[in-house]
Amino acid sequence: MVAILLKKQLDKAEQCSTWHIRPLTTAQIEYAALDAAVLPRLLSIMMNEPEFLQKNACTFFMTNRHMKVSTRHTIMTCFTEMPNPKGKYRVKMGSVKRVLDVVIAKQSWQSHKEAPPLPTHRELTDGDGSSSSDDAEPARRKRIQIKLSTLPVEHKLPELIASVGMSRDACLSQLLGEELRSRLPVDFEMHYDKRSDLVVMSNSILFFVSARRSLKHNHKFSNDGKKLSFTFNPKAEEGKVLLDELREEAFEETLAGVVDNFDATKRERKKLLLFVRPDRKSELLYLGRLQGFDEPTEVGDFLNVTFGLFDVEHILSDEYRKGVFEDVIAANQNGISGVSVDEALRLATEGTRPCVQRPLKTVSGNLSELPQPGTFLGGSKDACIRKILHQCTVMEDTEFTYNGRSGVIEMENMALLFVNSIRRGGRRPRKYRNDFLDDGRKLTFNFDSAKASEFALFNQLPKPLSESSIEATPVQAVGESKPPAKSLLLFVRPGGKGKFMFCGMCSGTQCEMGGSNRQLPIILELLDFDSIVENEATADPFQTMASEHTMALEDFDREISEFF
Repeated sequence: MVAILLKKQLDKAEQCSTWHIRPLTTAQIEYAALDAAVLPRLLSIMMNEPEFLQKNACTFFMTNRHMKVSTRHTIMTCFTEMPNPKGKYRVKMGSVKRVLDVVIAKQSWQSHKEAPPLPTHRELTDGDGSSSSDDAEPARRKRIQIKLSTLPVEHKLPELIASVGMSRDACLSQLLGEELRSRLPVDFEMHYDKRSDLVVMSNSILFFVSARRSLKHNHKFSNDGKKLSFTFNPKAEEGKVLLDELREEAFEETLAGVVDNFDATKRERKKLLLFVRPDRKSELLYLGRLQGFDEPTEVGDFLNVTFGLFDVEHILSDEYRKGVFEDVIAANQNGISGVSVDEALRLATEGTRPCVQRPLKTVSGNLSELPQPGTFLGGSKDACIRKILHQCTVMEDTEFTYNGRSGVIEMENMALLFVNSIRRGGRRPRKYRNDFLDDGRKLTFNFDSAKASEFALFNQLPKPLSESSIEATPVQAVGESKPPAKSLLLFVRPGGKGKFMFCGMCSGTQCEMGGSNRQLPIILELLDFDSIVENEATADPFQTMASEHTMALEDFDREISEFF
């Protein structure tokens, strides 16, 4: 808290020193005095500093729950005949100390979590303080590593094109299922090669593919996504398992063609499951099972195998799944730069520079051929930018660069604004808050004054007209505002998940809302609002998104008012 509010570090070296020995050292006395003297200063900042109040809105400990710690001291039975009390008690989230002839157990936990159980006595077999109980917890337990290759996929497979989490651990945890995890040790850790694109389990082999191809991960979709060309290392442990599985399957197919009444179902084959990440900032998607393969071909020290996607027809039968799947295939084949990956690989092999990086802010978009307002474009910013640049003519060896973590992405003649809406029961917005106004026609937005480009955008927007400014302005200038140098395009992702909705072009106006010194608030007015709500296909998704976002913010405001 001192580091956050006072921007200083408080020396905690004496916190764990021996405090029951008297007299205390000079360093201990100084630490105790400083630890108490800093509290009024922290309280003064939290109660009186305008910047702190505007930024946190009296919710500092709600958004920083980990900083509230509860402590409990329990006086245990005195054991004057046994000098070491540490082996005779089970203290969860704490420790014991002996002060004179009294044993005190101290426990600390984060206040928003459940309190640990009270300390208990251990069952002793002798006088050395050791425990004979099977469930006695050691002072520090090491996490038990379990090889993932010994665990099966027991849980029902995810739905096609469904998100399974940002990390592989989240995906694997979902595949194991709650029932299997409940039978495993509580503090177990899955052991597997996290650098490999293959993960082997006892009854499955998982393929993790990044749609954006590179020299290192050159996995290519072909035949409109119906086939996948996968490259792997046959010398790695996972590669050997896959190669053995392919050989056994090929051998069984050969026997089936030669031996009569050959039953290939006697051996349980491993399921081949495909998971794809559309881009490096997106969550993993489940694309179904892989089946069949062509004869492996050697590519240097690696092997390349072409599989068929078993569930591709099911994916293409649904419009939403088909749209996401097409985005994945487009990212795999071309990417945002428009340069062919195969050509880039060929140039890299010849020692030629495959592409030239060019800042996205130096590229102009075609405002006359924008997507229809109210349509969903893609699940990532890259997908949205590809739609905007679809009709642009650029050099084939160009790769555009931009800050993918920012909510404002600039081009030469436009600025793309990205907003994540929230749903009821979702997470409270931490940094910026966006409010829909006038039934969704307007939206509040914040620029960051610390970024020069956003500060320049803010200054290009007109200021709100007040009565004094109207009187001082010539009649012919009233109502006329200088248009911004760049057009504003708004993209909103419902609930922070799924695809971004293109909400069309916007006009922006500076406003005088409360905020921190770093926030530059504006109000966006959707110029295509009428066309969105008049179209039956786009009206319902947009109005549902705006109403859920508004109700979720009202719930958060109600919780804060009830808290205080």
